[in-house]
Amino acid sequence: MLDQLKKDFDENKARYFDELAEFLAFKSISADSNYKDEVRNCIKWLESHVAKLDFTTEIKETNKHPILFAQRIVSSDVPTLLFYGHYDVQPPDPIEEWDSDPFKMEIRNNRIYSRGAQDDKGQVFFFLKAIEYLISKSQLGINIKLCLEGEEEIGSPNLVKIADSLGDRLKADLLLVCDTDKTGGGNPCIVLGLRGICGFEFQVKTADRMLHSGMYGGSVANAASVAARLIASLHDEDGRIAVPGIYDDVLSISQKSKEILADAAESDDEVVKAIGAKKLWGEPEFSRAERVALRPSIDINGITAGYQGEGSKTVIPNTATFKLTSRLVANQLPEKISSLLLKHFQNVCPETAEVILLHSEQSSAALSISAEQREIIHVKKVLQKISEKEPKFDWVGGSIPIVAEIVKNAGAVPLLVGFGTDEGRIHEPNESFGIQDFWEGFRFVVAYITDLK
Repeated sequence: MLDQLKKDFDENKARYFDELAEFLAFKSISADSNYKDEVRNCIKWLESHVAKLDFTTEIKETNKHPILFAQRIVSSDVPTLLFYGHYDVQPPDPIEEWDSDPFKMEIRNNRIYSRGAQDDKGQVFFFLKAIEYLISKSQLGINIKLCLEGEEEIGSPNLVKIADSLGDRLKADLLLVCDTDKTGGGNPCIVLGLRGICGFEFQVKTADRMLHSGMYGGSVANAASVAARLIASLHDEDGRIAVPGIYDDVLSISQKSKEILADAAESDDEVVKAIGAKKLWGEPEFSRAERVALRPSIDINGITAGYQGEGSKTVIPNTATFKLTSRLVANQLPEKISSLLLKHFQNVCPETAEVILLHSEQSSAALSISAEQREIIHVKKVLQKISEKEPKFDWVGGSIPIVAEIVKNAGAVPLLVGFGTDEGRIHEPNESFGIQDFWEGFRFVVAYITDLK
């Protein structure tokens, strides 16, 4: 079966990649309203492509970017698989660091280069091509539903409402998400959990206007300095989070989980070399893999204060803003983290300044799945049959904000099996997706659905 599948894939590969190039050419950047027409054109193209596979399609409008819901129902007596993915992408900045046009797909060194190649258009597309293949062979014996959104990269602010509005139409037995990676060693990976996320923007204010440093220097607090003080207060010297109460609800890591993480993890030296870091950092009593997967984190994402133009300007900033995100683990509630952070900053902030919560981003809770679940065991067996390397379990330190919500609405068992790699450099310049990775994803979807029916 696999030899014939590979032969058929190779015969169609040129067409697949021509179509993928069309998909990748849309500048579907959800974070920038200047690209809203590109986002709209992208979903229209996607809807047309899906409709050709005999799906009924519906574009669900939101106050930002639309969501495509589609379904192909063959019988009420067979399993229903819901596939979730996203067609929006991150901004390509900095453009000057790309070796090719980020929205003109190039294939070199057996990799597909483009913004969205791996995250997530490439992984959405191998699923669609696998479905197309199964239909062409009259082998699609299950119901398929699609939920493809255009706001994942901005926290999925509208998908909860859309999921609620779809009601029972979203119901499924299984939820497949291919927006994750293989292990560092290239093994297929079944993700057993995702960290949650909450994001905030804070402002420090020290005066009503920006001041002259000659007239006021040494007599008025500098908002940038106060912001730096608040930011520095988030962690102790060893990298532990220093916000009181932050660890209160964090569950201990089981020995089984430690063993799974150790089995799948890259070595610290490999990680340091891969990212060009000087040294790793964080809670010393936990391994790097444990910290990333099953411990909470807080990171500053950006700081703005004072004069940013060319040359110098002798001013004292009266305001400073900083954005941060906290990754959450099982049993932590986003609303509690928000309260703890604001209280901490208010306690640390000196009397010469005030700290204000300007904005809270869409938040999501962590997701946890048991390795002993029947559906997870089935996926592992399929991967063992078709893969050159032994499949591994792992947790992902990142977040796919809407997965837990879809699981709740659809009543489905989540299956997180992606084929990305660290080499793909998602969110960075020169994002790419390996042709081999595309094939492995295509192969898995065909084999899994064939086995499922």
